[in-house]
Amino acid sequence: MEKRFSQVQIHGRLRMGLLYDSNVNMGPNTEEMELGSWHVTVPEVNRKDSFGTYLGFDLDFGWQPLRDTGWWLVGDVRGLWRGYERESLHEHLNIRESQWARAGAGVRHVSAKTLLDLRVREEIFDYEFLQHVRSLGPELTFVYAPVPKLQLITSAGLDSRKYSEAKERNGGYGWAGEYVRLLIGESGHAFTVGGRVLWGSTNVPDYRYTGWEGSARLLVRLPHDVEFAPFASMTQEFYNGPATALEMDKRIDTRWRVGAAVTWHINDAWALEASYAYTNNDSNCPLYDYNQHLVMSGVSWSF
Repeated sequence: MEKRFSQVQIHGRLRMGLLYDSNVNMGPNTEEMELGSWHVTVPEVNRKDSFGTYLGFDLDFGWQPLRDTGWWLVGDVRGLWRGYERESLHEHLNIRESQWARAGAGVRHVSAKTLLDLRVREEIFDYEFLQHVRSLGPELTFVYAPVPKLQLITSAGLDSRKYSEAKERNGGYGWAGEYVRLLIGESGHAFTVGGRVLWGSTNVPDYRYTGWEGSARLLVRLPHDVEFAPFASMTQEFYNGPATALEMDKRIDTRWRVGAAVTWHINDAWALEASYAYTNNDSNCPLYDYNQHLVMSGVSWSF
């Protein structure tokens, strides 16, 4: 109880395990394809599968300067590394390992029925420290609970992104969404459903897009401290121009993602985790038409 009501809160988690990715490079099934009226062969573009390992960490901290107020200074640091055993991912594509990191800081206000969290964060995603994209911008989360078992969640964010290789995609990106979370029973089950709008304003007009995403997630707390969390989402992106110079139609992507995660909390600190996710990206450009199976299994330590 002393830790729970402390004016300084620090929570973290370390994760590590094994994975299998059926499509590391998110490529189509073949190197041969029709782009517009042209039949072309694009070397090494077809999907590559591989086993691998992952290592991740999460750190959240908060400081309440005055106990009698609901205001907190908050921050977070997160990271994820993935490494694959397939040698050709390095020899031809330079994607045998990837790194993602994020750091954010801001303010939070908590009352009996509301939570407001506003912070600025910077993220970087990198392949082998050679190809990266950096983003910087604010993000907002607002939660309102009109009744104890129902929460209305508003989220929004803006990004300024810079690519080391695909500089034509540099520019501003953003999203805004609304979700409903329903708390079920006394065991802590939860169901969250909602949607958001997406947009990207890039330096090159053909890469600009608008879109939307709908998603649902269920959290079921089973006996023996086991959590089961299935999820599903659908995303559509409508681009301002064709994906390649050989095509005339504007690019349209429809992406489905379904899966589930299982976590067994052995005790307050240690847990076993496993997850599966299937992604199908249906694009009118064959270069971006792909499907992917991702399986991860490992152990985590929380503090």
